[in-house]
Amino acid sequence: MNTKNSISVNSLNKVDLTKKILKTSVHYNQGIHPKIFCRRWFGLEATNEYGRPRFTEAQILAIESEHGYREKCINLIARLLKIKPNTIHRWGKGVSFDKIPADKQQKYEIYLGYVDSIRIMTTNLTELDEVLLFKLLQQLEKKNS
Repeated sequence: MNTKNSISVNSLNKVDLTKKILKTSVHYNQGIHPKIFCRRWFGLEATNEYGRPRFTEAQILAIESEHGYREKCINLIARLLKIKPNTIHRWGKGVSFDKIPADKQQKYEIYLGYVDSIRIMTTNLTELDEVLLFKLLQQLEKKNS
């Protein structure tokens, strides 16, 4: 196979992969519950170098019940969803957030799912290519200035 065909096949594969990533991240409308989102964001669902969980469920529950953890979750979620922390305080005790208004729950969870997808992509990109991650950051800063 000549180089020209290889390049077009590689480009096609990249386009296909990009479409699949976007479809998986956005089009399936898969949300993530705030409790799980916080666990992931704060590294409670992280794995060690052998692919095993860093924390047991009992350890995670203990961390979630520590002073300040709920407040960190509330402040993070409020910032991301652009709502007041007091609103999130009304979603129930602890970090179960079992009283999210039904008419807003899916919207909030989908948005948190999008943010989690970005977290996953940037975390993995860091492991693959720090220069590319830096370029991505520059593009995002340029877009927001």
